[in-house]
Amino acid sequence: GRDGSPQFRAMFDPSIPPEKGLLMVFYSGQTPALADIAEHLDQRGLKLMLEPVLQFHSSSDHVPFHERQIPSVFLFTGFHSDYSSPRDTPEKITYEKLARVVQFAASLTWKIAATKERPTFDTSITKVERKGTYGR
Repeated sequence: GRDGSPQFRAMFDPSIPPEKGLLMVFYSGQTPALADIAEHLDQRGLKLMLEPVLQFHSSSDHVPFHERQIPSVFLFTGFHSDYSSPRDTPEKITYEKLARVVQFAASLTWKIAATKERPTFDTSITKVERKGTYGR
């Protein structure tokens, strides 16, 4: 629900400015259809960064799915100097942005569920390139 930076070092350097409307969409790189679906949704003022990942290196909820070759998506609004600290308090949330992110996530989920051919996990994909940035 906050604007952040795609740069990890923004956690330690408050001089790195946040990017307004940033929503990073990390997805299984072996499932390019996820990016195709995401980039064609109404982004409602969000700036999407579509980031394919071949192997996730975290303990987040999406990782076990990806490891079992189940297409997965991880939405992230970016790093900031309060990230994962007690200083990251509710009054710093941009609730309008949070609502747009939730609407995007619901639309993405609905579109994937309603697609006749479900996105598949293609283990032959061993190299990926960033799709790009979309939206305002």
